[in-house]
Amino acid sequence: MVTSARPGEGKTFSALNLAMAFASERDANALLLDADTQHSTLPRILGIPGDRGIVDVLAGNLELSDVLIQTNLPNLMILPAGRGGPHVPELLSSREMGALLEELTQKLEDRFIIIDTPPCMASSDAAALAPLVGQIVFVIEAHNTQQAEIEAGLTTLSACPRISLLLNKSDTLAHEHFGSYGYYYHSASGGSDELRSADPA
Repeated sequence: MVTSARPGEGKTFSALNLAMAFASERDANALLLDADTQHSTLPRILGIPGDRGIVDVLAGNLELSDVLIQTNLPNLMILPAGRGGPHVPELLSSREMGALLEELTQKLEDRFIIIDTPPCMASSDAAALAPLVGQIVFVIEAHNTQQAEIEAGLTTLSACPRISLLLNKSDTLAHEHFGSYGYYYHSASGGSDELRSADPA
């Protein structure tokens, strides 16, 4: 699952690029599930229909096969969000959502499933999905996301046992440490890894 604290920090961009990175591998497949029903930008970015999707499947109005979209990348499929509404938080936190994810992992066991959710400080949807996923990528906007927002977001998402932080829109790392990368891993149990950097390429 990919989320952020606030809108505009780059979570959808990160989720899409993560899915495309998996799909570009020779022996890997990816499914990008759009769970941001209120402010979905994937249909506009990808030029796909966005009027029906996971919301319709959870509501029992459509079958999964009715809404899955195969992209022009053979290894990448999209599950759009569909139209939002006041009933969406209940649907995403329902038993049907857990059953749907279980169905996806069984039917598409050869695929990495990436879920793009609303920002966790703007919607309860990310917190509802946190217990259902194996890992969360929490996107942080360089020079913008506040420490208090990060801490509040991590608390909100603590039902997931593994949360990784991804620093986005950072020009400092690009100029000062060209050819290396860094990441920080947060554990729900309170432990963490040290900041690590790869050797320069």
